[in-house]
Amino acid sequence: MSTKSSGRVLLLIIGVLLVTNFAMLLLYFLAPRERKFEGRFSRQDSGLVSTLRDKVGFNESQIADYLKLRAEQRERTSQTFEGMTDVKERFYFTVFDKSIPDSLIENIADTIAGKQKKVDLGMRNYFVRIRDLCTPEQQPAFDTIFRRVIYRMIGMPGMSRQPQQPKEKK
Repeated sequence: MSTKSSGRVLLLIIGVLLVTNFAMLLLYFLAPRERKFEGRFSRQDSGLVSTLRDKVGFNESQIADYLKLRAEQRERTSQTFEGMTDVKERFYFTVFDKSIPDSLIENIADTIAGKQKKVDLGMRNYFVRIRDLCTPEQQPAFDTIFRRVIYRMIGMPGMSRQPQQPKEKK
């Protein structure tokens, strides 16, 4: 084969590759995307309002009380998380500075633990306050639903074990 024909073949291959790459990009960007959660609930709703209404049986007054609780909780939680982000950043950036004493690293870790404790206590109290909105008839349905929520929160998405039933009071 001569140099001229080799060059033409290479140009042809490069041209075909460019066209196919361009076509693949078009297909990728123009193809309809599956949006798993789109339309189910808004970011503001998070699905809990409809769950409380449909599965627990909350009335409009209870929903309004829940929305007020949620707004208060979000404000408290966002402040705590903002502070925790700053502390965690300081903690992990100690990796780059060998001169930082271990005692300071331990202090920062203790600060993170305190903030995490505050988050967990706040979430627990938030759930108690939501449960307090339930009538005695609604509480069993609420308990069933929130057991699943709690298992997801603590990292058991598949709930490999059965949720514990509340112990009977004697």
